[in-house]
Amino acid sequence: MHKKFQNRFIQFLIVVSFFCLGADRPFIELPSIKQNSKSLVSVSEANERFGVGQEKLNNNLISIEEIYQKGITGGTYHIQGYVAKIYRCPPCPPEAACKPCMSDNIVVSQEKKAVDTYEELTEQDLIVFVDDPTPFEVGKKYQFLIQILDVKTANKKVNNVKLIYFEDLTGGPVYQEFSIKELNHLASGTFYTTGYAVLIDKCPPCPRGAQCEPCPPDSVVLSEVNKEWELIDPMVYSEEDLVVFIGDGKKCDLKQDGGRYKLLVKIMENKFYHVGVNNAELMECQRIE
Repeated sequence: MHKKFQNRFIQFLIVVSFFCLGADRPFIELPSIKQNSKSLVSVSEANERFGVGQEKLNNNLISIEEIYQKGITGGTYHIQGYVAKIYRCPPCPPEAACKPCMSDNIVVSQEKKAVDTYEELTEQDLIVFVDDPTPFEVGKKYQFLIQILDVKTANKKVNNVKLIYFEDLTGGPVYQEFSIKELNHLASGTFYTTGYAVLIDKCPPCPRGAQCEPCPPDSVVLSEVNKEWELIDPMVYSEEDLVVFIGDGKKCDLKQDGGRYKLLVKIMENKFYHVGVNNAELMECQRIE
């Protein structure tokens, strides 16, 4: 009987020891990773969510060339570079049968430049797919946190790359040049374009003491075609035309004499003239013919 009690007491001590040892080991709950709606998080958010500081995040900073040279096919990395191209998939008109287009993306380059086509890309350039290209400007330098995916849809050496977050490192912008037809399919942004000043509309001065009705801001119709301006109906425009508001006219001495101009314009999201073509604000101009 005494021996049986002794065996049970030993078993009790073993169980107690097991729980006591376990009590000294705190339970560690790993942070859950929630997918952001736009897959973008800031450094502070990353630090708060994952307990990772800026110094640790920058430890995986690599160049674009390294991604190609090392044949990296997956993982998360920091890169720095200039935005050389911005691509938005154009909207498909209602009831139209549109072909699938490439997802919205930016081209990040180690050099400060602008590219027009993907065929121009080298091993210093990287296509990065983004949910929203609006925050980016061609020519500006950024730091990106990217994820290299296990899939390849672009005809390039590296797998698809998705943006997680970015930081603006500043830098003077380099603007892309588009035809007027192309500008009429863009929703926003600042771009160069060329065309003929075929119609200049200026608000006439109001005589002293008179009560004049408000008139539209001074503007120019820039066209890809050198039209006879006398024959233009002011309310009939085509995709070859762009309405550009010229402000006080000090940025450029525009003349309605068949001259050809190169303009830097900012596409206006809210149209003043609802004439089927984009409205734009004049930033700078140069007469070229």
